[in-house]
Amino acid sequence: MKRREILTDFLVGGCIGKTLMEVSGIVTNLVVGNISKDLIEQLISLIIIFIIGGIGYIVAKMSVRKIDKKDMTSKDRQKLLKKQMLITAGSILFFSVFIVIYTIQRNYVGIILALSFSTVFSFWGYAFLLSYINLKNNMVMINKKV
Repeated sequence: MKRREILTDFLVGGCIGKTLMEVSGIVTNLVVGNISKDLIEQLISLIIIFIIGGIGYIVAKMSVRKIDKKDMTSKDRQKLLKKQMLITAGSILFFSVFIVIYTIQRNYVGIILALSFSTVFSFWGYAFLLSYINLKNNMVMINKKV
């Protein structure tokens, strides 16, 4: 196995282990009847983080999978980059809604998490935009030479 695969497997395994520990703790408290406000907040927080993480992972996996196709024409690459820019813009809007919700609730940890996700997707979208502009300029230069 390559170092990258080992690191990826380690991180995924750690996330799965942490999630399973959280879920088992919540289920144990529910079964025992130890239901409190903190437990319900923890359950809601776990569900929200699970949904956000799932969406982020799907977007990342779709983007990486589509970039692997190296035999694409320039027109197809432009269409792909446009689609990826739209997906990242949608992700930024999605997390911006969470920023507003957490700001209203005055949940500072949620604000920091939503802001960090928005920032990451903003940089990612900016990279797609630069790639799109670079590809478009290259196509203009190729067309001028012909």
